[in-house]
Amino acid sequence: MSTRVLRVSLAAVALVATAACGADDDPDGANDLDWYLENAPANQRVLLEDGELTYAEYEQAVISARDCVIEAGYEPGPIELTQGLLGYEIEVDYTGESDPEAADQRFLEITDSCWNDNTGLVSMFWAQTLVLDRDEKEAMRPEVIACLNDAGLDLPDNASDDQIAEALIQDAEDNAQVVGPSPVDECLDEFYQFFLMTP
Repeated sequence: MSTRVLRVSLAAVALVATAACGADDDPDGANDLDWYLENAPANQRVLLEDGELTYAEYEQAVISARDCVIEAGYEPGPIELTQGLLGYEIEVDYTGESDPEAADQRFLEITDSCWNDNTGLVSMFWAQTLVLDRDEKEAMRPEVIACLNDAGLDLPDNASDDQIAEALIQDAEDNAQVVGPSPVDECLDEFYQFFLMTP
């Protein structure tokens, strides 16, 4: 691997894939303000403690994460709004590195730490303002599955959230080196609220 392009945001796939995992440890999880206040770092807790998160507060948390990445020596792109969520892209080039794998591991650890320490739970909280209720989500499911299948996935007509998440993760891994948006990305953009619904 000589380069990596990383999109740093609260990705739709991550929400679908992790929401069910969190439910086992905490049945209320991301819907419960107390859960956020117990788990958020102090700098994020102060933004959440009144139970309301403004767009400006959300944006400032993302700016802080990006500033952290810059301080670590990387050069992230501008903050952009995608699928209802703020994020930024970072491209790194390992040409000339004696150990590209170690450099990549360090890069991923730093970017994860910057995001989680400054933004992670604030971004999750913001995402909850975008979610559909269960009936709205189920009404959208056939359209989402049809779009993803037209984009090249192979999902059953009644695919569950877990099946959709697994297919999306596999597609992302299979197309990690593809530059530019794919047909699957277009589905994620069009139906992003579907993927923000916690199971």
